[in-house]
Amino acid sequence: MLTKQYQLLLLVLLLTIFQVMAATTINYFDANPPPEVDDEPTEIWDTGIVLWIKISDCPLKNCSCQVKINETDRSVFVDDYDRPLGILQAVITKLEPYTFYTFILSCDEVVENAVYKNRTAVGYPSPPRNLTYQKNFTNAFYTWLPPLNPGGPDYYYKLTIDPVSIEVHLPSTILSYQLTFADKPYAYYRLSIEACNTDSRNRSQCSLEISTIFYMEYPLTTTSPTSRSVAIVSDAVHISVLVILFLFFRMIQ
Repeated sequence: MLTKQYQLLLLVLLLTIFQVMAATTINYFDANPPPEVDDEPTEIWDTGIVLWIKISDCPLKNCSCQVKINETDRSVFVDDYDRPLGILQAVITKLEPYTFYTFILSCDEVVENAVYKNRTAVGYPSPPRNLTYQKNFTNAFYTWLPPLNPGGPDYYYKLTIDPVSIEVHLPSTILSYQLTFADKPYAYYRLSIEACNTDSRNRSQCSLEISTIFYMEYPLTTTSPTSRSVAIVSDAVHISVLVILFLFFRMIQ
């Protein structure tokens, strides 16, 4: 017959085994909906993502989970357990476009965390930087720096030049543009530049624009040698006429 000490030890062992068997388990962690709700859409956009979570043996009133983003202090708490079949959602926002993220899911009473990795969708780039120009009386040469966050793998630049109403698209590898003035240049020129992406629906997603404007300065007009020679000849003719008239009046006196 077992002593009370052995009976107590056996009871603790059985309770431990029961807790392990009934421990909360993370069965699913992904952006694609689990089979139970496969009619739901997969939602990954440029600044956010919806993650699906499926857990088992989680106490109804004590089933708190959180998703940590990129091993940082930023976390999103998931404590809504209203969905059936132990399925939860984590809506992650305020992400950067076309950026790779690691999401770490941890829940109360769960020993092993779950990890999911994915990239956000193509989105709006940040603006180009440091737009400058050099000019003379025939052309202007513009240069700039790329955006800090391109928001996609294959962005391009959109240049708009006023008042000539020129729009130019340049690949991301080109960081300069030369504008040649017309025979009669305008009084001013304004160039604006945006960085743009094309999303999965073939829509343009462009950054805020940066721009620069300058006014044309023309050299002072000088008297040409030809016009000065004509003036000298004209003065000489006037003097000759005066001399002839003077002599004529002397003769008739």
